[in-house]
Amino acid sequence: MSQVGRYRKKKPKFLTVALELSTNADGVATSIVGNENPVHSRENTIVPRPLFPYGIYAVDPTPRARELIHFIHVEAEYLYRPFRREWFSMAVIDTSAYFISLANASLYMNRMICPGGLEYSDCLESSSYYSTCLNTLSKRLSSRTERSSEGVITTILGFLCHDSNVSNWQRWALHMKGLQEVMQIRGSLQGLSSWVTGFIFWMDIVGSAVSDTKPRFSIPADLTPVSSRQNVASPYLQSLMLRLRTHNSPALNDTALSLEGASHVADIVNHQAKSPTFWNDGMNGTRLIGPLSHQLLSLPRLTESTFESATALDEALREMTRLALLVVLARLKLDFTYIADELGPLQDRFARIFAHDINHDVRFPDLQLWALSIFGSVATQGSSRDLYTVRVCEVANRMEINCGASAFRTIRQIFLIDDMMATDVRALLLESICSDRDCCPKNHCSRSIQRSSQRSDALLI
Repeated sequence: MSQVGRYRKKKPKFLTVALELSTNADGVATSIVGNENPVHSRENTIVPRPLFPYGIYAVDPTPRARELIHFIHVEAEYLYRPFRREWFSMAVIDTSAYFISLANASLYMNRMICPGGLEYSDCLESSSYYSTCLNTLSKRLSSRTERSSEGVITTILGFLCHDSNVSNWQRWALHMKGLQEVMQIRGSLQGLSSWVTGFIFWMDIVGSAVSDTKPRFSIPADLTPVSSRQNVASPYLQSLMLRLRTHNSPALNDTALSLEGASHVADIVNHQAKSPTFWNDGMNGTRLIGPLSHQLLSLPRLTESTFESATALDEALREMTRLALLVVLARLKLDFTYIADELGPLQDRFARIFAHDINHDVRFPDLQLWALSIFGSVATQGSSRDLYTVRVCEVANRMEINCGASAFRTIRQIFLIDDMMATDVRALLLESICSDRDCCPKNHCSRSIQRSSQRSDALLI
């Protein structure tokens, strides 16, 4: 009888909810939420209820605030933004960060409705929330008990996140300076959640990469790097690192250490990139990219006076490798949907190296070929790309390489994240080495490189 009763039960009716966009008197786009029943009009707007886990707020939300919170939660179901869920869940329960979370939500909604706006000034509503957040934060910073609290730190992280999203690096620097002062007052990272310490570390890396300056904070003790296999470097790369170390040069030893660290990153990416969840874990990307970025950004820089020193060639090679690896990491950041505004400045710094005569260093032409190919692969068409094609051809001639496929094999044996870089590097080599050679027909070389990149056993590291 119980089964008969279940069969007699009517199927539940589904309620379809429609979202309509309108513009208020201030020109700010808002959404009207209601069902398809014509009884519900715009005047009887249904404000969406908060969704789990955003049900407890530091400030009693207005109907519009609830709508923005609902939007940011629903958008997360189809659009991935790194750290969004983690930071937002902390922000809405803090009296200051609550308002910067609404400012971000309003900005994202405005971008969706009116593409092209970047700054808070482009959206009146977002600007209002932003100002409110600044006012509440100023009051807390004047309090001895509040100024170094986790809530204040979370709020500043929200400002840093926004500044990086709109590429306002001057304002980012001001907020990062404020974060440094707060951390000095606090004395240590002790007592902060592992997520907050990890996000502090990451935001420091993001801005330091753009300005190419030494990071302000050290790697958190509880930030465990992503593990990789042992001895992942190819035999060719192992031989290259040994050659670098036999010169007993601090600069060349730094170069070898950087390549070794990069080989572990490449091994992880090349073996896990096919996983559907690999690219959608913000903290996992931080653990993968952060430590190597910190290492590269902490190395000494090349200065004009360096070119007059006895170690000029060693330091120039270290700088070439350092900048090329930062470009690789920048491209990797883009695949993780992180901010990577450093690509342009890095190319400018790399070009300055070639304003000096360093090409007579014949000890490591293979490493020079690799670095030039990395930068040439991200250069746009024009004078900068022409410079790289000429340089690649010159180095290939010194190595007696007259075929793009041979050059590609050498580069892959040093370091290459295949899915991300192989196509662009391959195109550069064909353009640089094979375009005017009768002994190396372009189509033949292209097929050779293609076969090399598709071999299942060609992952080097």
